[in-house]
Amino acid sequence: MKKVVFVLAGLILLGSLTACSFSEGSDGLSLYGGVVHNSDYTNQNNRYTFLHDMIPKDDDAYAIISMSEKTSIDGKVIPAFPTEKECYIHRLFATNNYLYVPRLIKASGTEVIDRINLKDFSVERVFEKTRIAEKIVFGLSFSFDQVEKDLGLHPDFVFSNDNDIFFSDYTKGIFKVMPDKTAKNIIADKIEHDVAYDGNYIFYVTVEGVLKQYEIKSSKTEILTDKTVTPYTLKVTKEDISFQSDGKKIVIKR
Repeated sequence: MKKVVFVLAGLILLGSLTACSFSEGSDGLSLYGGVVHNSDYTNQNNRYTFLHDMIPKDDDAYAIISMSEKTSIDGKVIPAFPTEKECYIHRLFATNNYLYVPRLIKASGTEVIDRINLKDFSVERVFEKTRIAEKIVFGLSFSFDQVEKDLGLHPDFVFSNDNDIFFSDYTKGIFKVMPDKTAKNIIADKIEHDVAYDGNYIFYVTVEGVLKQYEIKSSKTEILTDKTVTPYTLKVTKEDISFQSDGKKIVIKR
């Protein structure tokens, strides 16, 4: 098996980037009209578009993240940290100040989220969770269900306003990243399709097609309609919420 090396090698002068300000729209939502959706690509900010790819080289394969300036046709590779660990990159999430990189380190079965500062390309590990039960705490007992619920987190869609960081795991719900690099389950519903976020609320559709709204400040959840939502049709704006149900478009004013 080819070893996958996560490389963000420097092919660009840092000076040309650090001179730029990323303060405009620093909440990370301005580019998307104030709302981000898991059904859209959220891999760009006001200046760059970010992509990840696998580059074969000899007996290895390198996972890289490339960046393209929107006003230029030249693509560049982000300078950051190299690692010799085999990994797979999940979906990227970009704000004007940071790039969030969720990935699986295969050898250890560890899911991580790294946050790259786009001013100086420093890297911060904000989440780390193993999929494998590595330790048994002496004096404590855990049921199988407890262990299954706690382990195996798979961050798919990461979203943030650069203050709070959230991610969805479609089999376990939605989680908030905590300061100790763990994650707190704030929404336990199984979610396979639609998620939207506007900085104050998380909107999502359960596997049964129930549309719900979670208020971040109060931690309260509300069912917004008795209509069954067709998967991948949810669209949230600052003014309204729309979706398809039984072939009809439904619009709810916010």
